[in-house]
This record gives sequence, C-alpha cells and structure tokens, in this order.
Amino acid sequence: MKKLDEKRSLLNLSKLLGQTPDPKLLEDIAYLENLEERERQRQADLKIRVGKQALVFTGKLNKRANPVSNLEPTGGMAGSITAQESVETEDYKRLNHYPDGKPIPAALPDLYQSVSNKMVPAGQNCHNCNYMQDNGGCSKWGGAQVRANYWCAKWEKIKKKDLKEEVLITSRPQSVPDQMAQYITRNPIKETVISQGDPVLLDPTNNLQLKVKQLEKWVSKIAATGPGSGSAWLWDLYDVDSGIKTTSVDTQILSYDGALNKWTNKNQLQVDNTSITVSGGVISAQAYYGSFYSTQNLTSLTTSAQTLRINNVDQNNNGVNLNTSTGVFTLVYPGTYNVAFSIQCKNTDTGNGDHDVYVWLRQNGADVALTNSVVTVPAGHGSLQGYVIAAWNLFLRTTAANETFELRWWTDGPTKVTLDTVPAQAATAVTPAIPASPAVILTVNGIKLT
Repeated sequence: MKKLDEKRSLLNLSKLLGQTPDPKLLEDIAYLENLEERERQRQADLKIRVGKQALVFTGKLNKRANPVSNLEPTGGMAGSITAQESVETEDYKRLNHYPDGKPIPAALPDLYQSVSNKMVPAGQNCHNCNYMQDNGGCSKWGGAQVRANYWCAKWEKIKKKDLKEEVLITSRPQSVPDQMAQYITRNPIKETVISQGDPVLLDPTNNLQLKVKQLEKWVSKIAATGPGSGSAWLWDLYDVDSGIKTTSVDTQILSYDGALNKWTNKNQLQVDNTSITVSGGVISAQAYYGSFYSTQNLTSLTTSAQTLRINNVDQNNNGVNLNTSTGVFTLVYPGTYNVAFSIQCKNTDTGNGDHDVYVWLRQNGADVALTNSVVTVPAGHGSLQGYVIAAWNLFLRTTAANETFELRWWTDGPTKVTLDTVPAQAATAVTPAIPASPAVILTVNGIKLT
C-alpha cells in the first residue's frame, strides 16, 4: 500500500531527526497496518475455506462410493479431522507462518493471532502492549520477535509510569543533537526490529545507527567551529607546511613552495618578474630591471659592425648586469624583457652627404633575425651639423639564467657619422640651462618571469 509506505517513511524520518512522532501518524499507520493484515488474513482464510470445501466435497463422494467407510477424507490435508470438523475449526488455531511466508517463533503461544481475528479485542495489539520491548521482542515470551499488528491473550496495558517518563523526556526543550542522542539511547536501532527487510539496517556495513552517530559528531563540530574544514589554525590545513607553527615570525608572507607542494612562510615572494620583500613590517616590491647610458662619443668601423659600448650603469639595477668593457648585458633570471634604447647620431658631412645607421640585436653571441632598423642621418648645412635620434624597443625572451644580449651597429659613413654626446649648456640671455644629451640611453624592464 503506497499510502502506508509513505507514512512509514515519515515515521522513520522523524525518528532519525530525534523528534517525537505525531500520535495521529502512529494511529494512521496502525490503522493501515490492520487493514493490510486483515486483507492478507482474508486471502489466507479464503484459501483455507476453498480447501475445506474441497475436502467436504471429496468426503461426500467417498461416502457415497463406500458407505461402510468412516468420515475421514482421502485427501490427507486435514489429517484425522473429518470434513465436517474441518469446517468448524476453532477461532484460535495455531499459526506457524505469517502471510508473507516468514516463520512465527515457536516460543509464542497458540493464542498469538492477527488483530484481524474477530476474537481479538478492539484496540489491543503487540505495539501497545506493556510487554513490547524496544527491540521488537516480547518480554512475556522470552524476547521472541513479534509484530505490531498481532496480539495474544497475555496482552497488558502500558503502565502509566512509563507514559509519564515519556512525557518528561519529550516535553523538555532540547537541541537537535540532544534529541538525536536521547532517541538513540531510548530506542537502540537493531536489525531485528525490521521484519520487512530494510536494506539499510540489514547490511552491517551500512548501519543506520552508526551513520546517525557520525552525523551527530559532525553537527557538533560545525556548531563549534563554523562551516569549512573545521581547522582552527592555519597550519592544520593539509596543504600548509605544519612547520610554520614554530618558525613563523611577524610580517612574513605565506607563499606556495613547489618543492614541498605546500604553502609555507617566507620573507620574499616572487610574482612574475617582481620580488616582494617584507622587512620590519614594510612590504616592498622590486622587479628585475636595468638602466644604462653612455657619455662617450662612439665611432663606427669602416666595413664591419661593432658592439655598442655603454660606460655608465645605474647603481640600483636589479637582475640586469653590464660589462662596460665589452658592452655585453647579462640577464640573471630567465623571462621576458623589454629592451628600449635611444641613440643620438651626428653627421658632419655637408651637401648631399646623407648617411644611414643600422642597429640590431644579438643574443647569446648570435644575431637575432628581423631585429635590424635603419635611420638616415641628414647632412649638415653651413655651421649646423645633421642630427637624428634613433629610438625603438625590442622584446627579448630568455629560457635560462644568465643569458646575454648586446646591440650591434654600423654606418655607411664611418668617417662622418658618430654617436655623439652633447654636453650640458649653461643658461644665457636667450637660452635656458640645458642638461647634457648622452650618446646612448638604454633601459631593460622585466615583463614576466619564466
């Protein structure tokens, strides 16, 4: 019966949550169980009556065929009972099996009958008997398992003392964990309680009582610590180095360590090409960069290119070094860098003596394809000499530590074109003070650390 199954599910849910079942719900379940049992018993009685009628009919036939014979039927289904006696069986006949085929414990008396039996007093059943135990057994008959929709002549009304204790227990305001714990204490869940075969209770590996206990522990833990993993300290997390409990000091940073596969405490944190350092409670970020300039005039060779020489290095450079004697730069850390430069070219030729200047990149001793650029330096006019600024930037990618690069240059007017430094000019009546113009300015900025 679908309706009965639904109400049983509600009853199980209320027990799981530690709530007192609604009396009306219990009454409905008992009523529906009685109807179900009556229907089963009716079907069973019908089968018995059909069998008895068959015996009577068989007995009459035998009697006509053999008038001298006794009244015993030949079918053997009723033993030594005559057909007439079979029809008039007692109301309290010993039941050995339930309607579903399961055996009835032998310890139970002959008077253990279904409540559908017309001789059972109305309103009496094993469920509301004083001998009914929490585990589904009957204390009157040695703990033998009984069903709620059955009855025996030893039925007794539940004592009022037990009812008062029940009222005291259920009327006191309690939290959900307390109600759950008290329900389990008063109603221990055992596999023998369920006679219909509940898979949760019959499987020892999937015990409902154990699951309720585990749920109770988690509810208590969450109530104490709040949602999440339940860890109260950072070092208790599984992906954090437990050593930070004893090694951490003020102002340190939590950084992921690939070697440990855990988060740990550090004084310095690398983010792309930026180094973040904590010192004295002050957080400072410093990227890899370099700044360089040349205050000397540079001339080109006649037929071959040469490295652009720069003679000044900023003292605050970080991760970018320069050998001023060779003009070769070293990038300490692998990554992607932006190299920007400007070159001040001067042409002392006059008339139609325009000349070209070529500049390109060399990395790790080899020229880099497609990095050359050409600028034309105009010829001078009268006392004025021709000037042009060659300025651009290149992206440079390195994959290993301490890779090198340099700028190479050449001009088709080696005797006329120089990379020239213009000295500073003092203020005059008609001109302001003007700073010096270096022959070369070059900067390197880290973009991304590999």
